[in-house]
Amino acid sequence: MNDFSFEWPRKKLILLASLSLLFIAVGLILLVIPSDKGILIIILGRITGIIAILFGGWPLLFVLNVALTKKPAFSITKDGIIDHSTVIDVGLIRWEDIEDIIFSSGSIKIFTYDPALIIHRTRGIKRWLHTANQNLKSAQVNVIFDTLPCSLDELKHEVSIHWNKKSEDLI
Repeated sequence: MNDFSFEWPRKKLILLASLSLLFIAVGLILLVIPSDKGILIIILGRITGIIAILFGGWPLLFVLNVALTKKPAFSITKDGIIDHSTVIDVGLIRWEDIEDIIFSSGSIKIFTYDPALIIHRTRGIKRWLHTANQNLKSAQVNVIFDTLPCSLDELKHEVSIHWNKKSEDLI
């Protein structure tokens, strides 16, 4: 049984980096352009500029991380599912930790036996984001398969091959 990996689509990464740079540029413009409309307008412009820089900087850091580490976005291996498809990547989820996998409404939902498995292995802002994500969604891991360069049928096929192999190994 071969590993199955999805690389990051270059066009999407370039688009994300371009939009991030645009937000950063707008934020910098809002920070440096003087205004004679009053102190309130100046303060609002500066706050909006900082927010735009942060809003653009986060995805740009993500794109740079993807480009430098060259990790595949999503992999299905004999050990489990490796997810690096989002900013708050999960990493390896072992087959023995996975209780169920559901394909629904544009995403893959992965349920683990331990509902806090992913939260316990992260720190800082990623931990907070995983907690917030879990409060919004029922599954511990949600992978949007529109971000992956494959068809839903191909993805289902590969997951089912490895999932069935895992079930056979446990018997």
